[in-house]
Amino acid sequence: MTKLHFRFATAVVGLILLSVGSVVFARNTADPVVIELGKTTVSRSEFDSLFNVAIRILAAQQGIAYAEQKPEQLSMLRKQYLGQRANEMALLQEAGRRNISVSDEDVRGQFDDSLTRINADVSTDARVDETILRRLLREKQQVSLLSEQLLNEVEVRPGEVVVLHHDMEEQLATPEQSCLRHIVVADLDSANRLLAELKNGADFAELARQHSTESKSAANGGDLGCLAREHIIPKSGFERAAFDSKPGELVGPVSSDFGYHLLVVYEHKEARTPGLNEVYDDLEQEIRHEKLPTRLIEIRDASGVLTYPDRLDSQAAIPKVV
Repeated sequence: MTKLHFRFATAVVGLILLSVGSVVFARNTADPVVIELGKTTVSRSEFDSLFNVAIRILAAQQGIAYAEQKPEQLSMLRKQYLGQRANEMALLQEAGRRNISVSDEDVRGQFDDSLTRINADVSTDARVDETILRRLLREKQQVSLLSEQLLNEVEVRPGEVVVLHHDMEEQLATPEQSCLRHIVVADLDSANRLLAELKNGADFAELARQHSTESKSAANGGDLGCLAREHIIPKSGFERAAFDSKPGELVGPVSSDFGYHLLVVYEHKEARTPGLNEVYDDLEQEIRHEKLPTRLIEIRDASGVLTYPDRLDSQAAIPKVV
């Protein structure tokens, strides 16, 4: 049976749900507080309402039948979601402090799409709370805008970029590549016949479309794009033809496991590693993304948000919250 999975990532908040208003009422022992953020609290019943919407959205996003999930799996996700919800509340508080707002109109398209996906799940006829869904999507956008602001505020020193460029030289390197067109046929006689036509002025792309047995490249006039040497069988006839011939030179027939090839290289790219200036902005952004989770953790810790996982199922008496 397919299982639902919440994906936790500090830098990318997945499901941002309805936060409770600032007015706090006394909680009875049957409905204890499970999250506190200053004077804002979330009771167990409120938390469950939010979780029920979150889990429906998650199922719709992953294309999973909600009603087919095992109770123990949903129970585990409910407990995991408590921490995620606390993170979300802390970030929403920071978004509010920065006056980051999103209107219902801003999420109209996303709301319509989400509702359609949820209602498409025929495993259950339970209706989803559209008010919570709409506010959920709005708050998700709030946190997304907050994350963008925080990302731009992350400080990156030039020396950090230099170090990352050095550490990533192998990953940044572009291997030697040959960009070519080919025609592949099953037998040598057919290859020689097509070679003669090409030497007499026939159009390479047209012959590829008509005769090449490799349908994907044939549809593009035989264009294979750019191939890295490491992705071709070493010391094969095809490798020699692809990397030793001059651009524009007609080569073949060359045999391979796929048949007999005629090919023309139209560009040869030497292996190279981009210089620091070429990739500076990309590396700087990479470092910002690496540092963002630390900044988000700082916001959560500074918020003083508290969770009470033992109260999710407990009936213990809870003091009056004022």
